[in-house]
Amino acid sequence: MNIEGYIEKATVSLLKEVSLRNLTIDMIVSKAEVSKTSFYRHYLDKYDLINRIFDGLFPEELDQVGQNFSFREIMYLVFDVLGKNRSFLVKTLDVDINEPSGLPQHALKSIEKYLFFAIKNKGGDIKSPDIEMAVKEMALFANYYIRNWLIRGGTNTIENITDSIIKVIPYNIHKYFE
Repeated sequence: MNIEGYIEKATVSLLKEVSLRNLTIDMIVSKAEVSKTSFYRHYLDKYDLINRIFDGLFPEELDQVGQNFSFREIMYLVFDVLGKNRSFLVKTLDVDINEPSGLPQHALKSIEKYLFFAIKNKGGDIKSPDIEMAVKEMALFANYYIRNWLIRGGTNTIENITDSIIKVIPYNIHKYFE
């Protein structure tokens, strides 16, 4: 395993015991048995580390939404990944939603990125201001539904949440998600 792997494994393990707020770099490097210099060679801070762990959870196929996979199929895949990593995600989402370097903002940007992939893969103009605004709006709704599903323990079905997200797709981009 490489240094990043040790650091990430230690972080996930520590988050089973402490909150993200209480997690320190000292705790991480001690558990990973690496130096602080090594930590900072790979990560800016604990939020950068958390965001990279989050990114690593998802398969590369997500960027194929609209090509090889429908939006619904990708959503089921996303919920499967989220469900399997619920305890980690709940701990890392337990920060101020407006924290610019925290996972909630990073997750929102990730949702936007994959929505843009879906539109681009279906031939849409992702530079259009109307499409950009619609994607930001849809990402906010999707982020809200997904975050609540995670925090509340998945009490709603994946199918219902996916349907709810599809229902709020703005009219001007709906054709890219059919």
